[in-house]
Amino acid sequence: MKIHLLLPIFLLFITAFSCQKTETNPDSCPDQLTYEADIKAIINSNCNVTGCHDGVNTKRKPLTDYTGVRAVVNGIKARAVDQKSMPPGGPLSQTDIDRLRCWIEQGAPER
Repeated sequence: MKIHLLLPIFLLFITAFSCQKTETNPDSCPDQLTYEADIKAIINSNCNVTGCHDGVNTKRKPLTDYTGVRAVVNGIKARAVDQKSMPPGGPLSQTDIDRLRCWIEQGAPER
């Protein structure tokens, strides 16, 4: 008689804990991203700002154009994407982080 009572409880327990939330694949990227179409606005609004990478502050590499951004793409990946320590005011949005990651993985094309 105890088995008849425990079996439904066991099945309910197994069913409740076997459900898993499915998530999208974090490695999936949209079609080809480019600096001009997708990344330039992120850089200009978060990095190429007064006192940071605007080309005026000589202590920091200027991120005012594709050449400057491409020269430090590994640093951008490390600090803004992986460590989320840039920009100084707080990390980028997850959407911007994902766009940067995908763009870098796609070879960081200009156009």
